[in-house]
Amino acid sequence: MQLIMDAFFRRVANGEAPGFPRVQPRHNFFTLVYPAMYIKIEGNTVLLPTGGKGKKNKQFPIIYAKLTEDAAKGYREVAINLDARGNYYASFVFSKKEEPQEQGKVVAFS
Repeated sequence: MQLIMDAFFRRVANGEAPGFPRVQPRHNFFTLVYPAMYIKIEGNTVLLPTGGKGKKNKQFPIIYAKLTEDAAKGYREVAINLDARGNYYASFVFSKKEEPQEQGKVVAFS
């Protein structure tokens, strides 16, 4: 990332066409979403079916992934992300009841 930005600013300083730094966020490389009905969790392992139509004898019909934390209770889907460094991450999507806001306590983010 640093080399990309250095090259961009070098081109700007030299009066060249700077181009646009083509950098993707770390988690924009690969995402696969599984609905909860297809996921099985056994202990600290999540089982991800590779299913679909096509090959009958797949090399990996089910992917076994070790979880480093407990899965959220009542999750609706799981997003599997591959980052730029080749690491996979599982994000469990779930609903949580919103707590009532206390009067006079406001937090704003911009």
